[in-house]
Amino acid sequence: MGQLNREYVITDLADDLLEDYDRLTAIAKELQAIDDKAFGYRTVLLRVPEDFGEHGIDEALYNAHTGGKLPIIYVGMAYLPGEFDVARLKPIEEKYGLTLLRESE
Repeated sequence: MGQLNREYVITDLADDLLEDYDRLTAIAKELQAIDDKAFGYRTVLLRVPEDFGEHGIDEALYNAHTGGKLPIIYVGMAYLPGEFDVARLKPIEEKYGLTLLRESE
């Protein structure tokens, strides 16, 4: 099996640019600490609808979950099954309230 991708959303934000960016940065630091060649990630703070297109993120997927509410944090992850144990993500998912919207090849 090839690479799998996970797409998450965080909707419980302060709607304050600095606070929300600090949260995004904290998540990114924890994901970076995983330091595994079979794992990669991307985090994006989406504040306006145009941000979806700018970052190549599926707006329809997120709107179906959020009803169009912004801001949100997008967290995209890619990993190689068999080489990376996704159970390692559980503490980060729980700590920051990441909601898994899609896992795909």
